[in-house]
Amino acid sequence: TPISAAKPAAKPKVLKIVPAAPAVSTRKRKEVVIRDPEEELHNDTPAETLSMKDKGKGILVEDPKPIKKKDQIEMDAEEEMEKEEEEIIKSINETPTQKAVKRRRLCEQAKEDENLKKQLEVVVDEDDDVFIEG
Repeated sequence: TPISAAKPAAKPKVLKIVPAAPAVSTRKRKEVVIRDPEEELHNDTPAETLSMKDKGKGILVEDPKPIKKKDQIEMDAEEEMEKEEEEIIKSINETPTQKAVKRRRLCEQAKEDENLKKQLEVVVDEDDDVFIEG
């Protein structure tokens, strides 16, 4: 009997069950940057990136604390010394004509002050009666 070539049995095809790709990505985005189209960044300007330790943390902005009294006194003293130094430097650099003009102004101011004091002398009034209509 002749031996015929045996036909190998057909292997059944194995179908793999592949879950359908989800329509929406379930993967969480790490950063979402919302930009104004008018303020679009140029290609050469990188967007701000947050480091791992800064994620989810807001920047704390504290109100300025009032200056302590001792520190304020020291600052006032320093400012006063600076003003005095500036005045000394100005007086050193003044020319004789500027000094004469300054003296003249001071004399005129003193005369005006005396005139005002004379006009504002307190006059004693014997009639201190106060009338109230009611």
